[in-house]
This record gives sequence, C-alpha cells and structure tokens, in this order.
Amino acid sequence: MTKHIVVVNNQLGTATILGIMLECNGYTVLRIDNALAALKVIEKFTPDLFVISAALTGINGIELCRQIRLQPCVARVPVIILAARGDLAEIERSFEAGADDCLIQPVLCHDLLAAIQRVLQQVEHKQCTTTNCVQT
Repeated sequence: MTKHIVVVNNQLGTATILGIMLECNGYTVLRIDNALAALKVIEKFTPDLFVISAALTGINGIELCRQIRLQPCVARVPVIILAARGDLAEIERSFEAGADDCLIQPVLCHDLLAAIQRVLQQVEHKQCTTTNCVQT
C-alpha cells in the first residue's frame, strides 16, 4: 500500500526536490508551504508521515510538530524534522516537541529515505505489538 507523506517546507525548490525524490521512491506526497495550511489539511486527512522543515515562517516547524502531537487524529503520525546545519539546540527542541527523527539540511536522498523507512517500521512494530499480532 502506498504511504502518504506530507512535506511542509516554505522553500519551493526544496519542497519540489523532496517531493520528486519521495514520489520516485513510491510515496504519495502532499506539499504544503506553511504550518497553518498543514494544520488545516490534517483536519480532513491523516497522512502516514510528516517531513517538516524547522525553518518555516510564521509558526516554525518545531511548533508545528508540537501542535500535531496535540491533535488526536494525527498525534501518533511520525514526524521527521529537517533542521538547520549545525544548530544543535534546534535538534534538541525538535525531539522535545515530539519529533521521531531529526535530519540536518541539506539532507541527502538516501539519509531521508532511510529515516522514513526506519520511522515507518517503528510505527508498524508498535501497532503490531499493541494489537498482539504475531509476525512470522
């Protein structure tokens, strides 16, 4: 089944590149350019994962992550934050806000794909253990 990823990034070029890269790897991508629009979308749609730039204008990506964690319908959806290079405080704040992973921008394709796969597998494992299913 195709996984749906919401990319929230206000840099058109970066959002486009991320979207194309993810689509080429079998994901369905919804690109959003600001946090308020993302919050509106999640009222109607529950994605499988969020990839959010920390450096959004207005409400930043870390605060968006915090707000996602407060929304019952998407609180458990994994979030990967893309942080500014070398900003350790931003990385720390990302995890404190509830991010499942944090990568440094510019992010390499294989690093992002590996993080997405790892985070989605963790979610599937948690779902399996909470429903007492048996994996073979």
